[in-house]
Amino acid sequence: MVDQGKEAGLRARDPHAETASDRSSAPENSSGDASASDQPDRARSRNGLSDQTRNRIAAQLRAMYDTVTQQPVPDRFAELIAQLDSADRKG
Repeated sequence: MVDQGKEAGLRARDPHAETASDRSSAPENSSGDASASDQPDRARSRNGLSDQTRNRIAAQLRAMYDTVTQQPVPDRFAELIAQLDSADRKG
Protein backbone atom coordinates (compact mmCIF):
# COMPACT_ATOMS: atom_id res chain seq x y z
CA MET A 1 0.00 0.00 0.00
CA VAL A 2 1.27 3.46 -0.89
CA ASP A 3 1.90 5.91 1.94
CA GLN A 4 -0.84 8.43 1.12
CA GLY A 5 0.46 10.87 3.73
CA LYS A 6 3.85 11.12 2.06
CA GLU A 7 2.33 11.60 -1.41
CA ALA A 8 -0.10 14.19 -0.09
CA GLY A 9 2.78 16.10 1.52
CA LEU A 10 4.72 16.12 -1.74
CA ARG A 11 1.69 17.34 -3.69
CA ALA A 12 1.12 20.08 -1.11
CA ARG A 13 4.62 21.45 -1.69
CA ASP A 14 4.44 21.21 -5.50
CA PRO A 15 0.91 21.76 -6.82
CA HIS A 16 2.04 20.60 -10.27
CA ALA A 17 3.49 17.33 -8.97
CA GLU A 18 2.07 14.14 -10.37
CA THR A 19 1.90 10.86 -8.49
CA ALA A 20 2.14 7.32 -9.84
CA SER A 21 -1.59 6.87 -9.24
CA ASP A 22 -2.29 10.02 -11.28
CA ARG A 23 -0.27 8.60 -14.19
CA SER A 24 -1.88 5.16 -13.99
CA SER A 25 -5.38 6.64 -14.17
CA ALA A 26 -4.55 8.55 -17.36
CA PRO A 27 -6.44 7.26 -20.41
CA GLU A 28 -4.44 5.14 -22.83
CA ASN A 29 -4.60 5.51 -26.58
CA SER A 30 -6.90 3.11 -28.42
CA SER A 31 -4.13 1.19 -30.19
CA GLY A 32 -2.50 0.23 -26.88
CA ASP A 33 1.04 1.03 -28.03
CA ALA A 34 3.27 3.89 -26.93
CA SER A 35 2.72 6.98 -29.05
CA ALA A 36 4.47 10.33 -29.32
CA SER A 37 1.98 11.76 -26.82
CA ASP A 38 3.36 9.36 -24.18
CA GLN A 39 6.91 10.68 -24.57
CA PRO A 40 6.63 13.54 -22.00
CA ASP A 41 5.58 11.06 -19.29
CA ARG A 42 8.59 8.87 -20.02
CA ALA A 43 10.95 11.84 -20.01
CA ARG A 44 9.51 13.00 -16.72
CA SER A 45 9.90 9.62 -15.03
CA ARG A 46 13.43 9.18 -16.39
CA ASN A 47 14.55 12.72 -15.42
CA GLY A 48 12.44 13.00 -12.30
CA LEU A 49 11.06 16.48 -13.00
CA SER A 50 8.60 17.81 -15.54
CA ASP A 51 9.63 20.53 -17.98
CA GLN A 52 7.40 22.99 -16.14
CA THR A 53 9.10 22.25 -12.81
CA ARG A 54 12.61 22.50 -14.32
CA ASN A 55 11.70 25.82 -15.97
CA ARG A 56 10.32 27.19 -12.70
CA ILE A 57 13.49 26.17 -10.81
CA ALA A 58 15.67 27.72 -13.53
CA ALA A 59 13.76 31.01 -13.35
CA GLN A 60 14.06 31.13 -9.56
CA LEU A 61 17.81 30.40 -9.69
CA ARG A 62 18.33 33.11 -12.33
CA ALA A 63 16.43 35.59 -10.16
CA MET A 64 18.52 34.68 -7.12
CA TYR A 65 21.89 34.85 -8.88
CA ASP A 66 21.26 37.87 -11.13
CA THR A 67 22.42 40.15 -8.33
CA VAL A 68 25.63 38.12 -7.97
CA THR A 69 26.42 38.32 -11.68
CA GLN A 70 25.85 42.08 -11.69
CA GLN A 71 28.47 42.68 -9.00
CA PRO A 72 31.95 43.74 -10.14
CA VAL A 73 34.85 41.31 -10.00
CA PRO A 74 36.85 41.92 -6.79
CA ASP A 75 40.18 43.71 -7.36
CA ARG A 76 42.07 40.77 -5.90
CA PHE A 77 40.61 38.40 -8.50
CA ALA A 78 41.24 40.86 -11.33
CA GLU A 79 44.89 41.12 -10.28
CA LEU A 80 45.26 37.33 -10.16
CA ILE A 81 43.72 36.98 -13.62
CA ALA A 82 46.07 39.64 -14.97
CA GLN A 83 49.07 37.82 -13.47
CA LEU A 84 47.97 34.52 -15.00
CA ASP A 85 47.45 36.14 -18.39
CA SER A 86 50.90 37.74 -18.33
CA ALA A 87 52.50 34.43 -17.26
CA ASP A 88 50.80 32.67 -20.19
CA ARG A 89 52.14 35.27 -22.64
CA LYS A 90 55.70 34.92 -21.27
CA GLY A 91 55.66 31.13 -21.10
